[in-house]
Amino acid sequence: MTVLLAILLGVLLGLLSGGGSMIAVPVFRYGMDKEPEVAFPGALIVVGIASLVGTILYAREKRIRWAEGSLFAVLSMVGAFAGGFLSGLLPGGHMVIFAVILVFTGWKLITTRTRDLKPVEGEHIDQRRLVLTALGLGALTGFLAIGGGFLIVSALVLLMRLEVKDAIATSLLVITVNAFAGLFGHLSHHPLPWGELLGVAGLASIGVAIGVAMSRRLPTQRLRDALGWIVLIVAVWVLVGEAMQ
Repeated sequence: MTVLLAILLGVLLGLLSGGGSMIAVPVFRYGMDKEPEVAFPGALIVVGIASLVGTILYAREKRIRWAEGSLFAVLSMVGAFAGGFLSGLLPGGHMVIFAVILVFTGWKLITTRTRDLKPVEGEHIDQRRLVLTALGLGALTGFLAIGGGFLIVSALVLLMRLEVKDAIATSLLVITVNAFAGLFGHLSHHPLPWGELLGVAGLASIGVAIGVAMSRRLPTQRLRDALGWIVLIVAVWVLVGEAMQ
């Protein structure tokens, strides 16, 4: 089961640049019986490596918007490091917060149509909103190991005027930077089982390659709907798992 879920999270990252962390954290927490202190940074390692593979594959197809992605990544990296550092200092309850965010994300995925994610021609880019959004999404990544791929895609489209397909590819660059920045914030808190984590990351990377290949053929909206329901199911899994601890 862990093998299949690891490949699935990679497929989701390759297809939609999202969903990886939302599966990785429960896999480590309940599938591999790891404490949250390991599950969250472990998810960052897996998502960071898998997203890096996806970035390389999309770059070969010339679908990465490097200037916009680099700007957003640099801004969010600061928030990711701070979030990762604070995660180890603050009291428990992270998994419940994680589940609440899963419910919100799943609902947004199901109710937001792909056609609604369109850049507004001629509209002025709000620099302050861009900075605050990037910092906030970075902090979310570091604190709860949520890559925020769907939110990053929306921000790249609505704030930086990218087309949806370019935004999906470019968001993997941002997720890669955020994941590793958040990981550095975690490293001082708890020793990690690197062998197991890298094994899962390898499986997820295979999934990313599959997802990138599938992205050329499958309709984005249908995938978003399916993923929304998967995320809601995972949220229930997390809440039940925490209640049984």
